[in-house]
Amino acid sequence: MTKRKQDQIAGHNPWEIEIAFYKSKGIDPEKARTVTIFRWMYRGDLRPLAWSIDQGHELPPAVLNLLHDLIVEDRLKLKPRKGGAPKKPEKLARDIIAALAYEAHGGTSEEAFAKIADAIGVNEGTVRQAVTRLRKANNK
Repeated sequence: MTKRKQDQIAGHNPWEIEIAFYKSKGIDPEKARTVTIFRWMYRGDLRPLAWSIDQGHELPPAVLNLLHDLIVEDRLKLKPRKGGAPKKPEKLARDIIAALAYEAHGGTSEEAFAKIADAIGVNEGTVRQAVTRLRKANNK
């Protein structure tokens, strides 16, 4: 039996039951969803948030603020899709800067690679690879 089926109670997700309970106590449906999403998020489970998005509910700013806080506090981590060390997305910006700086440099190639590598704190090979990738991308 799948986890999804195990978690369902009488054909409903447990967070739907929680939301229905709050609504039965007179709480506004949007507030009931928000409280439920908060409670589950604080405990490390984003399924009610995903469910709410899937259902087309507009996310209140409070939920987005909590999501922001969890990210900033380094409490929310994404697992890479594949095994091994995660790729660092900031490398693209570094490579763009290196390649554009090289293209704008007026000196010799060796001098330009050395100066740019020193300025951004990488080795010359990294700058060379960035220039090659940018040129290949521009030729497509």
